[in-house]
Amino acid sequence: MDRYAKITENGLEYAPKNKDGIINYNLDVDLMVADGYKLFIPIEEYPETNRQFHIEYVENDDNITETIVYDETQKKADKREFNQLKTQKLSEASQKAKEKIENGYIEFENAKIETNAQTVGDLTATMLLMQAGGLDTYSWLSMDDVELELSVNDIATVGSLIAAYKNEVWNIKYLGFLERINNATTVEDLENIVIEY
Repeated sequence: MDRYAKITENGLEYAPKNKDGIINYNLDVDLMVADGYKLFIPIEEYPETNRQFHIEYVENDDNITETIVYDETQKKADKREFNQLKTQKLSEASQKAKEKIENGYIEFENAKIETNAQTVGDLTATMLLMQAGGLDTYSWLSMDDVELELSVNDIATVGSLIAAYKNEVWNIKYLGFLERINNATTVEDLENIVIEY
């Protein structure tokens, strides 16, 4: 059954059951409206939360709405939690991208070649050594123990594959995570971002 109420200096006042000798006054909408009562719209379900809040009543043209207002100290705490989690997510996205490259690999001639900085440096040094010494090929042991005979062109190809791998990590996946993190507006949004490369 709909309830009618009005806001007074003492708070919310519901229309009484009987008033001024009128039985079931609270069932006569026209009488209640004429006396300043409005349809009361309560909160259907209170949130299950540890956050501090209080109830306020908003008076509209034809109704009074019960609303939840989170306390200012709680809003500040929520903002702080959001900012801390956002910072953590940004750091996690960057750290995991670095780990993906440090521990990653590309495949070349059915062998796995690491994508880390040490391997890139070794490949560059090998290419320079081959060019200086006039070598056609150089023996290279892959991370899965496959022995490769690499030419200068092979090393250039491997370098391109590693560059493409890094580009996908940093410029596609990492930037995608950054966009999602920066577009998040709630703690729940941030918690739902699972950073896996």
